Amino acid sequence: MTEMGRRQAPPQRADPLAESLLHRHRSRHCFHSDVLYGPGQRFLVRRGTSGDWIPVHLPAVLWLNTLALVASSFTLERARRALSRLDLSGFRKLWAVTTGLGALF
Repeated sequence: MTEMGRRQAPPQRADPLAESLLHRHRSRHCFHSDVLYGPGQRFLVRRGTSGDWIPVHLPAVLWLNTLALVASSFTLERARRALSRLDLSGFRKLWAVTTGLGALF
């Protein structure tokens, strides 16, 4: 009881949907920090503190493959957008380019 004999209202519970979304966001944050950023951080610490680190030469084909993957992702997304606009001609051209980039990869 508070002053003057009035009862306090029970504390309001947060919206269950909001709680669920917050939990999902926290879970995703833990996943990103542990799985995605963790190996990179361990790599930097290992490379910086170790006296036996041997740098690895990356072959040129690795960069070509990376470029083909990024370009094919871009053209595939453009093809998807063309299809959603019912632009079949644009879709077919972009799909053909994406297929060619996939073959190059």
